[in-house]
Amino acid sequence: MRSKNESIRKVLLSLSCLAFVWLALWGCASGPKVTQAELDAQAREAARQDSIKLDFELKKNWSLGYENYKNKEYTRVVPYFWKVVELDKYKAFLPVYNVLGRTYFELGKPDSAQIVYEYGLKENPDNVFLNRSLGHIYSSRHMDEQAIAAYEKVIKLEPGKENDLVALGTLYRKTDNLDKAIEVYKQLSKLAPDNLEYRETLNGLYSQTGDEGAVVEGLLEIITKDPNNTQALWDLTNYYRNQRDWPSAIKYLNKILVISPGDVGARKELAELYKTNEQYRWDGFLELS
Repeated sequence: MRSKNESIRKVLLSLSCLAFVWLALWGCASGPKVTQAELDAQAREAARQDSIKLDFELKKNWSLGYENYKNKEYTRVVPYFWKVVELDKYKAFLPVYNVLGRTYFELGKPDSAQIVYEYGLKENPDNVFLNRSLGHIYSSRHMDEQAIAAYEKVIKLEPGKENDLVALGTLYRKTDNLDKAIEVYKQLSKLAPDNLEYRETLNGLYSQTGDEGAVVEGLLEIITKDPNNTQALWDLTNYYRNQRDWPSAIKYLNKILVISPGDVGARKELAELYKTNEQYRWDGFLELS
């Protein structure tokens, strides 16, 4: 009897094992399969959620930084804007370099401003403000070649701005780039024809190159616009005297004496010119004396 019961238990145990295996296999076979398309969709959704979080963090730090910037709480501005720089992988907040650099200027840290502007140009090389700001910084530090490159880029991106041209022209003159300086001051003379300082500077540059014809043309233009410009009249007098063109030299000396009849030097010079020109009698000179 015991043997029979033992046999029954063994059979039941075997059946139980088979049932367990069958259920396990059935359960695995009947479970839902995840397709590659579903996996891709899950990955896209995770990326979308990450993007939403990143966008929120970016906007939050930008907003907090700019609010402090408007309120001139410059010390508080810095960490927020650097966080924007760190998180902005898609260059959506490029103006951050402009305001962060200005913030450092307000904090009296031009070295940090320079670093920010240089970093910003790597991300946004055609930003006029960044190039102009670096041009100013480089110029103030006597980094002339770097300043020239910065202002040349500015003028390429935004031509015709008087202040930029003056800055570049000054740098060209400082570094003896006379031909380039002449081209800049030609532009300035056309841009601001009533500013005779530009034309006078241009004349000085022409004089350095030995182009006397251009110098005389410039002097004539100056006295056309400013007939009482005694310096230009003296320069013309000296030019024509050196050319031994006595009548022309006398002509401009007379103009000087009309403006400044008490100019003893001009009177003596005129007397010498009349003597050289063998005009020993001149009623006008007697009247002036």
